[in-house]
Amino acid sequence: MGECYSEFLKYALGDGKELGIVLAPPYVTKMMTQILDITSTDRVMDLATGSAGFLISSMEQMIEDVYKNTAKHSTQANKAILELKTKQLLGIEYNAEMFALATSNMILRGDGSSKIYKANTFETEDSLYVSFAPTRILLNTPFTWDYNGLPFIEFGLDRMQKHGLGAIIIQDSAGNGQATPITQSILTKHTLKVGIKMPIDLFQPMAGAQTSIYIFEAKIPHDFKKPVKFIDFRNDGYKRTKRSLQEVDKPAQRYKDILKIYKQVLNAKLDNSVYEKPINLSEVYVEDFISDSGADWNFDQHKKIDTTPTLQDFKKCVSEYLAWEVSNVLKNQNSMQGGLEENALSPRLRELEKDFKQNGGEWRDIEIHKLFTPQNGGFDIQKIHLNDKGHQVVSAGLENNGVIGKTDIKARIFPKNTLTCDMFGNVFYRDFEYKMVTHARVMCLHPLFELNKKTGLYIASAMNYFKLLFSFADMTTWSKISNLKLSLPVLNEQIAFNYMESYIKELEAYLKVTGLNDYTLSQKEKDALKTFESAHKTERERE
Repeated sequence: MGECYSEFLKYALGDGKELGIVLAPPYVTKMMTQILDITSTDRVMDLATGSAGFLISSMEQMIEDVYKNTAKHSTQANKAILELKTKQLLGIEYNAEMFALATSNMILRGDGSSKIYKANTFETEDSLYVSFAPTRILLNTPFTWDYNGLPFIEFGLDRMQKHGLGAIIIQDSAGNGQATPITQSILTKHTLKVGIKMPIDLFQPMAGAQTSIYIFEAKIPHDFKKPVKFIDFRNDGYKRTKRSLQEVDKPAQRYKDILKIYKQVLNAKLDNSVYEKPINLSEVYVEDFISDSGADWNFDQHKKIDTTPTLQDFKKCVSEYLAWEVSNVLKNQNSMQGGLEENALSPRLRELEKDFKQNGGEWRDIEIHKLFTPQNGGFDIQKIHLNDKGHQVVSAGLENNGVIGKTDIKARIFPKNTLTCDMFGNVFYRDFEYKMVTHARVMCLHPLFELNKKTGLYIASAMNYFKLLFSFADMTTWSKISNLKLSLPVLNEQIAFNYMESYIKELEAYLKVTGLNDYTLSQKEKDALKTFESAHKTERERE
């Protein structure tokens, strides 16, 4: 009956969007109770009880713990179970319908409804928590609440026993900059221990929110000198559709293995032979430090990616730009700069780097927010607005450096000599003025220093790794990239822009005389390329 009722609850309130209520699946509530290692001696509360899924999972785990030490159905066991059902489970639920569903659910699951209250969590008396003395808290808060519902976990942690543990499943945005007043406050009083990135489709078909689980230790201020565990659990073995939950790659085993990873870290013994897509620990687990900004709680912000741009990154970035310039020659939009050099690329770049290092130069990681300020657009320019007049328009994507045409429609303008970053993490240097499009697609990064074409191309190359972090399902935003780092040359404690210019100048010269000439070109394109090279030769002679 209990399992039947849980199935019914999936549809009891429609999609739950109006109330901001989306129920956590039972296999997730079970995993979270196991992560908190709840035993029969714990006192567990849920301050946004919903259908009581967390309390049920906790009650079942507590009963299992009783049976580990006591014979089933014995007088001692029955007494312990009655005690935990009536005194060790606390739930608060404000919505009347959900309160009725929660109490009914608890009764059908074996009755632990004695301490479920219909009340506004933030208006409850502290005496309730003093007498209850909670040691564990589990939460799936209303998504529509302020700060995505994060105030619930702060309220609960503040009322827990010292060293108590708390777990909340919540939208990613709460941990990456959208709830900083609360995240910063939490860190002054409590410790963030773990961040677990959950599947993007976890709450389908009810909601498409991207979520993470955060684990806390109560009443121990966060020590920023100690690392936090971050786990990527986006692949949990399930495929979710509007009609069904499909097992595609051993989900039950994956949920067991995620507990091993959480508890045993890199010593976890995983049997990858059972999976179609094996778990690579180095890809799904990382330990890293967080800042006191309260905006870096998510796995992707700590995923270990080599941020040092490779020669291939530079060649790709510069050659794409040059190919775009050549296409503009065909359109009589020649605005080239720079000059042709001899094509001995590698030795020249090695010598350039050697001289730079001998003079005391080095590469350092510099945070994005120290280099740029963001600007988002306010108008969604579409194909119907293109009329081949006015300014060029930038959209998301790699083709033609994201330029989709021209329009004279009234919209915000990108300035010259800036960078753009689109929703997929594609970064381009912009040498022209452009119409600004909606923030969901492209944002402008205004430099806090003097930028030119060559330094712009260098820095855009250093940001090439962004595209490894973001996708349509997890779009780029300023809050997600502001604390990311770029590996840039530094000399005498200053960013070495002269080195950047020299590096790109050598690379441009090489690609112009080797890369573009390797393409299969039409006669019209060959003529355009000659015009391109002739213009730069003249510029070279003037230099």
